[in-house]
Amino acid sequence: MNEKDLERSIKKKFKSLFSTQVKFVPHWKKITRYILPKWGLYDRSPQSWLVPDYSEIIDSTATNASDIVVSGLINGLMPQNQQWFKLRIKNNPELMNNDSVKRWLFSVEKTILDIFDFAKIYNYMPQIFEECAGFGCAAALTLENQDSVISMRNFTVGQYAFAENNLGEIDTLAADLFSTTSQLKDEFGYDNLPDSVQYECDKDSDKTYCVGFFITKNDNYEYKGRKINQPFVSFYWIDDKNEEGFLRVGKFYDFPALTPRWERTKAGNPYGSGNGVKVLGKIFSIKELEDASHLGIEYMAKPPLQINSVQRITSIKRKPGEVNFIDFKGGTAGARNLFEVNFDINALEAKLAQKRKSIEDDYGASLFLMVAGASKEMTAYEVAKLQSEQLLRFGPVFQRLVPENITRLIERTFGIGLRGHLFEPVPQELAGAYIDIEYTGLLAQALKMAEVNALGNAISFAGNLLQIKPDIADLVNWDTAVRKYFNITGVAPDVLKKEDEVDALRQQRAAQQAQAAEAAQSVALLDTAAKMKELQQPVETRENNANA
Repeated sequence: MNEKDLERSIKKKFKSLFSTQVKFVPHWKKITRYILPKWGLYDRSPQSWLVPDYSEIIDSTATNASDIVVSGLINGLMPQNQQWFKLRIKNNPELMNNDSVKRWLFSVEKTILDIFDFAKIYNYMPQIFEECAGFGCAAALTLENQDSVISMRNFTVGQYAFAENNLGEIDTLAADLFSTTSQLKDEFGYDNLPDSVQYECDKDSDKTYCVGFFITKNDNYEYKGRKINQPFVSFYWIDDKNEEGFLRVGKFYDFPALTPRWERTKAGNPYGSGNGVKVLGKIFSIKELEDASHLGIEYMAKPPLQINSVQRITSIKRKPGEVNFIDFKGGTAGARNLFEVNFDINALEAKLAQKRKSIEDDYGASLFLMVAGASKEMTAYEVAKLQSEQLLRFGPVFQRLVPENITRLIERTFGIGLRGHLFEPVPQELAGAYIDIEYTGLLAQALKMAEVNALGNAISFAGNLLQIKPDIADLVNWDTAVRKYFNITGVAPDVLKKEDEVDALRQQRAAQQAQAAEAAQSVALLDTAAKMKELQQPVETRENNANA
């Protein structure tokens, strides 16, 4: 494939992703308008992102709940002032007892956390969490940087488009980037810019350009006569029909984008679903109730009046505070209400409170508020005990949010650090070892405790039923339950015997029981044979034997 064909192919895929993304934009726009005015870019213009409009927010319950969720996720998953993850050996846990391995893992953990601090990674995470919780998805790039090892660039919803592989993992990202002439010159170099952009640079113009960005798995692509020899490849170009060629073609060992989804939905939807879509209907319902409340209060404060008049009128004014002149028979004087207003403000306020509480529950605000405000003395057990229901609801979200966001960030940084020789030499004992990540933040530990409590309650329930119905034991895989319980609670792996050891022990026990049963059976057979022999004797002989 020559360069012209490659360019046409990449731009075609780019447009295809955005044409699929369009169907989700109406929902995202509503979330931007009524809940998260800070985020969302839909008209390919950076100007629409500069001044968020908060005047359209009908009710701030969801917006405030979103802030609580962000604080809880940051404080509960990756608190900046604590060590919130540890590296473990997954395929050979015994290596964790090796001093050189433990020292090396600890040094790597500290180096990665130092990189996060120096690269100001924690400044970018709140937007990722907020957009993911609200819109259902988020996106950011993690790039190598000579000064800070890594750097991050956030996108906002509407600005990017996704594609999944056959495993449901995001492996393709398209995005509109916006850069001024000076930014283009700094990032790509003057000589790599098209003539029209160079002309603007020469004039010191501050013109803003839309730059197409596309990263995908490497499908044996070639560029400038050379094969690209890494798993992922990226392309940048000026997104203008009058401009041709790429600004840059890059390559990556691993997918450099963070693409978390809050909840997965139907097949074919790579974007997921967030809390924003769930609560939009409740927000509109709150608006209707508040309108009714305001009208009821106004009727009570300024009811329409009827006043005696010499002239009867046919038009009745019903708005609060308006006056109707009525010719009363009998000449009744004074002013009276046109109709009585019996408005139960307390019932309506209770309904509003119920709607707002429902929105907060959809966001899990009580859980994240507890985590965000938790003191150092508060344990994961206490959080799990007080918020077990919310934790179990959040569990599936955690299983997506963490691998597609935080785990990928750590693995990306680890890979860059390893290739850049930023870590101490790898111990020989780690040859062939698979390094896993264990999260130690309060929220991660509370999720474990909630799972432990649920598993423990189930085992206890089944154990109690055994006294009534012993064959209930056949329903439970007791080995798996016990191993899972020990694993979740973080008990040292050597506390439990290995599966082959357990099998050998059980086989030995079964053999001993079989021998004992066989011996008992032999004794029983001998006893039976003796009795049968005795019965076969004549009656006189048996009597003599009995009298003897």
